[in-house]
Amino acid sequence: MSMVTQTARVVQLMLDMLDAPDQQLVLQQLNKEHALSIDVARIYSDSELADRYGVDVRTARKWIVSGKVKGFKNGTRWYSRADWIDEYERGLVS
Repeated sequence: MSMVTQTARVVQLMLDMLDAPDQQLVLQQLNKEHALSIDVARIYSDSELADRYGVDVRTARKWIVSGKVKGFKNGTRWYSRADWIDEYERGLVS
């Protein structure tokens, strides 16, 4: 295994220890400090998703779990990326 591959795995393991908003902050900081071009999508928590659509948090979680809105669980919290929410919204219009 190459040194680059090993380093990437270590970085991923370290990111996995953080919740999604903190992961986003770390990637943004790396972008800033090292002039990297890592695309960091805005992450919405299940409660932010619920607020956006005026539904209960449990409903937003059900949408993510069922796949209605793409998302992921990190620890005990559920999240969705802005581009995935955009996909969901485009599907509503079609």
